[in-house]
Amino acid sequence: MSFDIPKLIFSVIASSLVSYGFYSFNSLDQNILIATISFVTLSLCLTFLTAVSFNDSRDNVNLRVISMIFLLLFFVSLLVVNNFLFSTASLIILFGLAVSIYSYLIYSLSR
Repeated sequence: MSFDIPKLIFSVIASSLVSYGFYSFNSLDQNILIATISFVTLSLCLTFLTAVSFNDSRDNVNLRVISMIFLLLFFVSLLVVNNFLFSTASLIILFGLAVSIYSYLIYSLSR
């Protein structure tokens, strides 16, 4: 597994800008929580989508497909969460489980 530093910097900057967008357009009371969740989830997916590569091309394709699926899943769920009021515990549990599943799939690919 290798990292491409300029792409890593780009993915962190892009995810921080999207997180700021979720923070500023949130009309509910959970600005900081949604911004933090969106930064963590989107930066994780964007990093593995753009900046990480494996030696095997098959693993690279699987990594990018899984990352794209979870990136779309996280983005759509953040749009829904941004417009409807959820409890803090349910947000943490929902996104924590999703990040755990994503991390497990990436770990399984890397072995």
